Amino acid sequence: MNPGMGKIFVSAFITLAISALTLGDPEMPMAISYVLMGLACMNWVGALMMQTPVHKAGAIIVIIFSIPFVPIGIIGILGARNWLDYQKRLAFDAAVNPH
Repeated sequence: MNPGMGKIFVSAFITLAISALTLGDPEMPMAISYVLMGLACMNWVGALMMQTPVHKAGAIIVIIFSIPFVPIGIIGILGARNWLDYQKRLAFDAAVNPH
């Protein structure tokens, strides 16, 4: 697994769990619960997109949809940033040392 992916999936799982807990809270307005659940699901979509050829777009989605869940979202943001840096290093190494 690439660097940062563990942080991304941990953050996505925690945000989804928090969103699911708000669905069961009778004091919480349902609109807020649905918005939080949608944001958490988009975070998962971004994490899964990072495993496909559109990985850079997936990392950007993870970063954007982790922002509303700060401070837990910081874990996902740092993981996605770490993963993007790793991808840049791989591209640089391939350009410098073509085999």
